[in-house]
Amino acid sequence: MKTAVKYISLLLVPVFCAAMLAVSASALDSVPGMSFTLSGSGYAVNSIGNLAGENVIIPSVYNDKPVVAVNKEAAKDNSVIKSVVIPASVTVVGEQAFYGCSNLQRAEFAAGESEVIIRAKAFSHCISLESVTLPEITSVMPECFKDCISLSSVILPEEVTTIGNESFMNCGLTSFNIPAAVVSIGKSAFNSCASLESFSVAPGNRNYKAVDGVLFTTDGKELLQYPIAKTASSYSVPSGTEVVCDGAFSFSGLTSVTLPSGISSLGDYAFSNSRSLSSINFPDGLNKIGANAFLNCGNLKTITIPSSVTSFDNAFVGSGLESVTFAGGLKKISSNAFKDCVSLKSVSIGDGLTEIQYGAFNGCSGLESVYIPASVTSIGNAAFDGCTSLKLTVDSGSYAENYAKANSLPYQLNEEPVPEEVSVSIKAFRRERSEGYKTSITFHADVKAPAGYTLYWVVGAKEYKDNGTLSYKVSSPTDSYTIRCKLVSGGNTVESDTETVNISHNFFAKIVYFFRSIFASGKLNLEQI
Repeated sequence: MKTAVKYISLLLVPVFCAAMLAVSASALDSVPGMSFTLSGSGYAVNSIGNLAGENVIIPSVYNDKPVVAVNKEAAKDNSVIKSVVIPASVTVVGEQAFYGCSNLQRAEFAAGESEVIIRAKAFSHCISLESVTLPEITSVMPECFKDCISLSSVILPEEVTTIGNESFMNCGLTSFNIPAAVVSIGKSAFNSCASLESFSVAPGNRNYKAVDGVLFTTDGKELLQYPIAKTASSYSVPSGTEVVCDGAFSFSGLTSVTLPSGISSLGDYAFSNSRSLSSINFPDGLNKIGANAFLNCGNLKTITIPSSVTSFDNAFVGSGLESVTFAGGLKKISSNAFKDCVSLKSVSIGDGLTEIQYGAFNGCSGLESVYIPASVTSIGNAAFDGCTSLKLTVDSGSYAENYAKANSLPYQLNEEPVPEEVSVSIKAFRRERSEGYKTSITFHADVKAPAGYTLYWVVGAKEYKDNGTLSYKVSSPTDSYTIRCKLVSGGNTVESDTETVNISHNFFAKIVYFFRSIFASGKLNLEQI
């Protein structure tokens, strides 16, 4: 037999006098303000009305049978109750049993030896709740104490193994200790706890740890919660962290956050309503920025999205962004990503973008000009709705031009003159070796261009982006090739003359070509094997 009962205690709670508790043991057949219904071998409290008064004592026996449960929504939105005592005979408190009891200050469970199940939202939105004495439980159910803004301290029983989703969200907690037996902490369990200064984890817990008051999984790969009231202006997420969980920094007062290389995901609402946040980096390798991750971050002015990011739906809704840069290689701008960013003025889109999804810039009333490259082949509905000052810049004949016409959007063609100093030509090539009919040839290009131009080789009907060396095999003993180079920036293209190369097996790969120069500036290697 157990000799002790574990308690959750938010404040020291005075125990109601023995005489009052004795009432709960009498064989009552009626209780003012309460109704009961049969539940198995006992009774359940079906409702607790205003006539039950301010200080409610639930009887342990009714009509000569034990009271074993408080039913779902039994006292929901009761604004009269200030305290409640629940007897040891009760083993189940139903979902939303005391939901929204706005004046409930104290809830006490009498000591007993049976495990009690307190279902989801049982005390949610009890905004005056200051103290709770809980019986032996193993799980804190989802949203059980959500929005209990006056609840300042919690001590969980040692037997607790599970803390459910949003179970203490928006509570008045100042600190929290995770018991050793806890193996699962649900999403957003401690989000928006504005007074929370630190976490601690009991010795022996194999699943969680606290690092400088911040809650992590034991392996350090997941950052679950940064305490909102922690006194610091900047924070560097430790190396080895891969995931910032949902709401982990929501409502924080941080001005600067540094993310490590190797981080892969920022959860939903991860930094939402962090109104002081003005600086954050997104490392290469980051894959996901969750929905509303930076919702209402009014001081965040400029960001660069790396090409590794594949999803950031709704990520920056209502933020204070003024400038956004998309790295070259990024394939899509996610749906509603920058919705209602009214301060957004400058957007720089890199090479390779193919898709702008639904509502991406919806409501960005300060956006004046965006160049959409010819690589874009899909633009979703409402992508630029509400952009009242916007004039798109598009390439002639591009998908973006047709989109602008079809949606009656103001646009202009990208007709920026090519600077005189931009030029490209094939200066020379030479045979490196001959093995039967196989010939290795190196081509050279003379390139003159400022930053921002990309060099391509056009060999026959195929086009290759230069990466330093380009190789291909001759598939027949005799062949003829046309070769040219081109420089591309936005809608501007500069091309070299086209050269023809004839390779003949009969003459041991005799090359017919006029050698302009053996040596050239700006070497580029193209190997034909």
